[in-house]
Amino acid sequence: MRIITFQFLALAFIFSSCSPKEPGRKNETDPAIDSIQSKVDDSIVKEHSNSLGDNFDNSYHEKEIKCAKYPINDTLQVTFFEDTIQNISCALYLKSELDIVDLTRQPQNYPDVINYLNNQQAALLINGTNIRLNAKIADAKIMLPATLITFNSSDKNYLLIEMNLISSMGGDYWYNLLLELSADGKVAHQDGIETTGHLSYEELKTHIL
Repeated sequence: MRIITFQFLALAFIFSSCSPKEPGRKNETDPAIDSIQSKVDDSIVKEHSNSLGDNFDNSYHEKEIKCAKYPINDTLQVTFFEDTIQNISCALYLKSELDIVDLTRQPQNYPDVINYLNNQQAALLINGTNIRLNAKIADAKIMLPATLITFNSSDKNYLLIEMNLISSMGGDYWYNLLLELSADGKVAHQDGIETTGHLSYEELKTHIL
C-alpha cells in the first residue's frame, strides 16, 4: 500500500512539472525580453522625434509620394504623381531620365500635360491650376518626388514637396519646393530650397518666418 501511494505521488509531481503555464503568465526570461522591447520602442520614439512635424501643432500632415512614369518618346519619359493631401490636390510632372520607377501609367489629361512640358522641364498643378514655377527645379531629370507635407505657421498655410536627387555619384541632395497657399487654395508664394540631407526645421523656419 505504501509503495502504491509513493508511486502515485511521484506521478503527480511529474505531471505538475510538465503541465503548461496558464495563459498570460510570464516565463523567467520575460524581464529580459521586456528590456529589449523597451530599447526598441525608445529607438522608434527617438527616430520619430527628429521629424519636422514635432515643431508644429496638429496642422502638420505628411504623405509618402507614389510616383509613376510614362514614356514621352524613345529617349524621354515623364515621372509624376497626382495626389491629394488635406483636401489639397497636387500633381507634379518632370521630364525624367530615371529608371527606378516601376509603375507605368498615363497621366490624367495627358494632352494638357504634354503641352505644359513643351518648353519646360517641370509642370506643377495645385487644385487643378497650372502653376508657373519662379525657378527651375535643379536637376529635374533625376529628381524623385518623395514626400508631401502640409502645415500652418503664423496663420499661413504651406505645402512642401520633398524631392530626392537619384544619382550614381552618391550624396544626399534634396530639392524642397515650398508653397504658401491662400485661404482659397491658390499659390501665394513659392520658394525652392536646396539641401544636403532632409530639410531641417532650422532651415525651414528661415523661409516661413
